[in-house]
Amino acid sequence: MPNNLKSSSAKEKKLSRKPIKAKNIASDSLHSTIHRRILTVSSRYRPSESQMYYKGPGTNVPFLRISGRWLEEAGFPIDCKVDVIVDNNLLIIKPVEV
Repeated sequence: MPNNLKSSSAKEKKLSRKPIKAKNIASDSLHSTIHRRILTVSSRYRPSESQMYYKGPGTNVPFLRISGRWLEEAGFPIDCKVDVIVDNNLLIIKPVEV
């Protein structure tokens, strides 16, 4: 397994599962307790779009993997669609009803 996809240390895992109290977060779907997850943004190589015609250089792009049983417990079952909202240094991921 590549270094950028290895699990966090036991200390980080323990830290990341600590419940915290919600403070001034605008959402009617949040509970009174939020569980925090500390994840690592790694990189993934993306070939250039023109690479099928010639050997052009690709580029590394930021990559975030989110997985675990806790996702289903949080309302994200397998195969559900999600809405990702991006704002200054903030990602909000919500399940989408189709």
